[in-house]
Amino acid sequence: MANHEKYFDTAHLAKDLKTRSLKGGSATMLGQGLKFVLTTASTIVLARMLAPADFGLVAMVIALTQFALQFRDLGLSTATIQRDHINHGQVSTLFWINTGVGVLFTILTIAAAPLIAAFYKDPRLTSVAIALSPMFLLSGLSVQHQALLRRQMRFGVLAIFDVLSIAFGFIVAVSVAWADKGYWALVAARVSTPLAFLVGVWIACSWRPSSPVRGSGVRSMLSFGGNITAFNTLNYFSRNLDSVLIGRTLGAAILGLYDKAYSLLVMPITNIRAPVNAVAIPTLARLQGEPERYRRYYCKIVALIGFLSMPLMALCFASADALVIALLGKDWAGAADFIRILAFVGFLQPVVSTNGAVYVSCGRADRMLRWGMWNSSVTVACFFVGLHWGAKGVAYGYVVATYIMLWPTLWHAFATTSVRIRDFLEAIWRPAIASLITGAVIILLRPRFSHSTELAQFVACCGLAASAYLLAWLLIPGGRVHLRELISYARMVLARSPSPNATETKPA
Repeated sequence: MANHEKYFDTAHLAKDLKTRSLKGGSATMLGQGLKFVLTTASTIVLARMLAPADFGLVAMVIALTQFALQFRDLGLSTATIQRDHINHGQVSTLFWINTGVGVLFTILTIAAAPLIAAFYKDPRLTSVAIALSPMFLLSGLSVQHQALLRRQMRFGVLAIFDVLSIAFGFIVAVSVAWADKGYWALVAARVSTPLAFLVGVWIACSWRPSSPVRGSGVRSMLSFGGNITAFNTLNYFSRNLDSVLIGRTLGAAILGLYDKAYSLLVMPITNIRAPVNAVAIPTLARLQGEPERYRRYYCKIVALIGFLSMPLMALCFASADALVIALLGKDWAGAADFIRILAFVGFLQPVVSTNGAVYVSCGRADRMLRWGMWNSSVTVACFFVGLHWGAKGVAYGYVVATYIMLWPTLWHAFATTSVRIRDFLEAIWRPAIASLITGAVIILLRPRFSHSTELAQFVACCGLAASAYLLAWLLIPGGRVHLRELISYARMVLARSPSPNATETKPA
């Protein structure tokens, strides 16, 4: 076959799907671990080199402009990965659509830069917005190459360039900060990271686009991708309106504290959820015709995410002040209150957000969009109500919206599947109870370390959390058995993609 054709055919993958998945899952997990280490290091170093207002200034622009990144994909990467059969003409057409959208939003961001500065009443934001605008073009140019590598299950290659791009952005940011350029260090990192990733995936994927082809059959792919894009846009808007409101009414310094608190919580969650979802969606898609296996596999995914994310949120809540000062320094002490509040969101959000995998795997992006409209409306309303009590009120509004929408979110996602709400609750109740016990133990015993430095206190809290979490699992009814299953499953869940003829002998 022609050189580029090797990226479209997937028949050869079925011959050794389990081994390929195992290697890909291991590479993805290793990559996520390295990304977490690099991101944490970047956060610690830059937080001590820059002021909260520097982070807040960049966050103001990101909150208003980064929603456009939802359009650079248009859901077309998912379409490329999901389709059983694609061809060079289709992918070339999708490439030019992604690139065109990237060019469009680069130009729009440059044109809107003065308006952004006027909205926040800070003239510095004009140059910041213009400098950040190339992100959209760089991202658009990498969409289809990344999708083709995922289609071929080359997760290891993607993980390598993902890590290298973050490392490159970190080095650039520290270099600029060392030159005493303030917030420009963060701007440089935002642009250099996607540039490095673009170069990497173009090297790894030798496919090159031809001219767009009329009548190539991309209409249905655009329709599917359009629903996903519309949902992502609504979701992004509702999830980031809090930053816009805080930045507009309370200024860069408060937004810097709020944004960093949110980032500290999201960072470990993302590194847990992203690799799981990356493999869960195609696996669930293959199990649509086997309702019982679909249900069991989904429940294992939820249980695994809850097992890993819930104790982290309990730890963050119980040791917020020590966490902030130990990692970021005393200038960031005000972020601790936001961490305590937003930890309630982080406790449920990772497991509830698996509803997206259900919608996409079942090909029901239309239902996901309808749910997104309702969810976004409630979240936005709660933000506006909470704004009357300042930044903390906005954070509490986020908590209220998350818990109000819990039951409707699950009901709507599971309505057309074999999964039921009771299955979801069964999957999370043990990690939830064990995590609550963990948080209580830390709160009760932490005063014993009050004479120590914040770093020593945080290290002690981590040790307490690990011990209390393990002990709680051993005491909870059935916990010992489920703990063994989850530990075993954590090693393979990213890699296990059931073969079509497999029998139900594994916990999937």
